[in-house]
Amino acid sequence: MDQSETAGRAVIDRTPSREPARLIEIDGTLPYGRRLCRPMPVVIEWDDREILVSEPNFQMHAGGATVDEAIAAFRRIISGYVDVLEGEESQLGEGAAAQLAYLRSFIVPA
Repeated sequence: MDQSETAGRAVIDRTPSREPARLIEIDGTLPYGRRLCRPMPVVIEWDDREILVSEPNFQMHAGGATVDEAIAAFRRIISGYVDVLEGEESQLGEGAAAQLAYLRSFIVPA
C-alpha cells in the first residue's frame, strides 16, 4: 500500500506483538449483573492473530484485537459460563463442579 492509498485514513498496525505472556489480575464488574469479589489472575498472551486472555487453572479463555477487547470478552465468557454450569449443576462431573466452585469463589451478584 503506497502513501496515496493511506491518505485521509488511519492505518492500523496488526503486526502481532512478540511480548512474552504476562500474568495480571482483573477485578470489578462483569456482565449479567455480576462482579468479581476479589482479583482474578489471568494470563495475557499474544498469538499470530489476536490477544488471548486465559484463566490458568481451568483454561477458560477469550480473544480480541486489543488487550481491552480480550479482557471484555473474557468477562462475558466467565459470567455467562456461571449460568451454563449452574443450569446443569445436578449433572456436573467432578471437573465441571470444581470449575463452578472456582468461579463462585470469585463471582458474586453486583
